[in-house]
Amino acid sequence: MKKLLLLMFFATSIMIVGCKKESEEPKPSKIFGFINGAFSVSETKQVYFASGNLQYNQSSFDWRFAEHQYDICGEKNNHCGDFSHDGYIDLFGWSTASTFFGIDTAIDVNSYRGNFVDWGHNVGNDWYTLSGDEWWYLILGRSNCEHLKAVGCVNNQNGLILLPDNWQLPENIRFTPGVANGNGAEYYSQVNTFSKEQWEIMESAGAVFLPVSGSRTGSQYENSQNQCQYWSSYRFEPNPTCAEILFLTSINVTRTNTYVFYGIPVRLVKDVQ
Repeated sequence: MKKLLLLMFFATSIMIVGCKKESEEPKPSKIFGFINGAFSVSETKQVYFASGNLQYNQSSFDWRFAEHQYDICGEKNNHCGDFSHDGYIDLFGWSTASTFFGIDTAIDVNSYRGNFVDWGHNVGNDWYTLSGDEWWYLILGRSNCEHLKAVGCVNNQNGLILLPDNWQLPENIRFTPGVANGNGAEYYSQVNTFSKEQWEIMESAGAVFLPVSGSRTGSQYENSQNQCQYWSSYRFEPNPTCAEILFLTSINVTRTNTYVFYGIPVRLVKDVQ
């Protein structure tokens, strides 16, 4: 009887394995994917951008990239520091050197002392944060740079559009480079507006979108659809309580600095081999 039961068990197991449908085969994951467009960040280096902003689940200790480039966590960042909250956040204090996974809510620069440790070490050693110089070369240094960036609204989300070095505009798509003539959230859409479907075409051609994600002070989320800030890997040398950021409004893209305890977005890159 025991032998019969064992034979039935193994036969059933073989049938289950053998009946696996083709649609159930593992599919490539977008969790740590990249946009297929090469961007010069120095005279000798090009990078690919991650497929979305960095996100972190505090209860499961899970890192990932946002599913879409225009996705933000918004008010979920009010749960920053609450490790019982089963949800993702995307606004981080500068570096993970001396903070718990980069989400310390202390409004104290002394909590962020130490050398920079990149968020990329949590998602794979080939991902990293651009330096201040690299951000600035991307914006102002590379060839034809004035035609390869613009503010815009993608799927109802404001942000900065960056185009790869060898950009070719897809058919039936309109793109206007540059910034707006007025300062305010409403001006982004006056320069460029893309539906979800239109942006899929832009993204497939290599376009990158950095959404305006707001900021965080302590565990308090501050919503802003006008100002956009992204961390660099540089501490601000004249003042070690600050680090350099890429800063955007509807009328300007610049390089400046902010206090290391502010929570702002991170977009990682990887080298073009």
